[in-house]
Amino acid sequence: MKAYSRICDVVFNIVKWIVAIAMMFMVILTFVEVIRRYFFHQNWVWSEILVRYLIVWCTFLGGAAAYRVGALTNFDLVTQKLGKKTQLVLELVCTVIILLLSVWLTKLGADSFLRPSIANQISVELHISVKWIYLGIPVGLGAMALFAIEKLLKVIRELKAVGSAAPGKEVEQA
Repeated sequence: MKAYSRICDVVFNIVKWIVAIAMMFMVILTFVEVIRRYFFHQNWVWSEILVRYLIVWCTFLGGAAAYRVGALTNFDLVTQKLGKKTQLVLELVCTVIILLLSVWLTKLGADSFLRPSIANQISVELHISVKWIYLGIPVGLGAMALFAIEKLLKVIRELKAVGSAAPGKEVEQA
């Protein structure tokens, strides 16, 4: 488990850096483009589309990173009132669903990335294959699947700890 968590740490750090650099680049490029349009009446044809493509990458990679740190929106008003074991069982079910969906969507994203109609299409503004934009989908969802496996292992370990604890005793969270 520790080795897998270290691998997830490395993937998470790479994802964070990619998203941070892409966000910084988008802000700077958009700022420069606004200045160029309003003050100099000039624009780069490629800037808007590049920002749009970077948003796709940031969405999927950022979603995976947010999932790992528990920063995605959740509704826990009801689950807070349940017992620890019931909370863990619900978390296990949700994590399995997230894992299955992210694996399935990773496959669909990879299939669309490899589809000739996508792979052979060239972006007019950037002169690159559109497949590089579509690659953000399986990469981001694949990272989410890795993080879901990590969470699944953690929840199973916690469930075992709660199951083996003496009645009436609180179990420390891992």
